Amino acid sequence: MAATGMQIKWDLTRFYTVWTSIKRRSENAASYYVRSVARMFIRRLAWHTPIAAYRVAGRTLTMRGRARAGWWPAAGALGVSSVYTPLPNLGEGAYVDSIQSRRAPSFTMINSVPYIQQIAGHGNWPARARADGEARAREWLEKSYRTHLAGHV
Repeated sequence: MAATGMQIKWDLTRFYTVWTSIKRRSENAASYYVRSVARMFIRRLAWHTPIAAYRVAGRTLTMRGRARAGWWPAAGALGVSSVYTPLPNLGEGAYVDSIQSRRAPSFTMINSVPYIQQIAGHGNWPARARADGEARAREWLEKSYRTHLAGHV
């Protein structure tokens, strides 16, 4: 009895051509990609970081947005001009810039506002920020790939 089913064959020649082109440029592209994605992530982290209500227990809060201000050092290092708060940073943030590393380019964002850990569980904002940032990074990479592929058609 003959086997039945579907046989699919994909011609990956175009994909391979694009892949080798990207791979040749990967040493420069890796740091560019990490910096671009870090810029997206810092914006998403700041946007999703909770901000206190304007008035609590009948009094106006003056430090409203302090948790977001903890992202200023990393944002400044990446050239990002807003973390969605008018407050300045009070020395409660840092970053580790390893973008130029050939082995493992990375950018670490640190928010050391004293209560940042307590508010991390409120509304699960770190996970939402990560999912939002990953979605934007994926869209950007797919768009870059499509644009690059279009140039090879």
